[in-house]
Amino acid sequence: ESNEACNKLGLTRLACFSHSLQLVVAKFNKDTSASALLSTAYQVVNSVNRSSKVTEALVDAAGKKLVSRCTTRWTTAYLVVRRLLQVKEELKKVLLDHNMTMLQPEEWDGLEVVQQLLSKFADYTNMSGSESYSTISSIIPFYIDLKIHLEEMKKKPPVASVAEVLLTELHKRFNNLTDVHDPDHIPVYLMATLLDPRYRM
Repeated sequence: ESNEACNKLGLTRLACFSHSLQLVVAKFNKDTSASALLSTAYQVVNSVNRSSKVTEALVDAAGKKLVSRCTTRWTTAYLVVRRLLQVKEELKKVLLDHNMTMLQPEEWDGLEVVQQLLSKFADYTNMSGSESYSTISSIIPFYIDLKIHLEEMKKKPPVASVAEVLLTELHKRFNNLTDVHDPDHIPVYLMATLLDPRYRM
């Protein structure tokens, strides 16, 4: 309805950057290489969360329990991984005490890289979704920084392929913000950035 109303009034409807960014990073959960990287981690989380005894032991040791996976939300992978890393040492002891599947050192290293990959998306999703202040002038700087970030993450073997997938999706959804030759280019984002004193060179 909002699209129809804008068309009737000759207005351009601006897409929600936070929502569009979520659509980009949702590709992470659908990528087979990412699934393989996190498969053992998800198994550990499921095993711990199914046992009230083991969960209680972890809470006693670390003050926190593990975050369950939710396949309908892109943030699930980030939240699961972040919590695993927060309680890493306590979890290792609890798993050992209960003779449960352990994450290997290389798997812990992989989780560190996954958190590094997704943390910037989480930060910018939260920042751009704020309702207390305008963020339109920050959209292009966010986009450019994410491109640089993904180019760097492509150099890290555990997430190289999924970083490429995210970079392609990011370009597809946001290139029109900076490419003045794109037929779908919307100049208001560039204008807002240029008028913001924080981004003047």
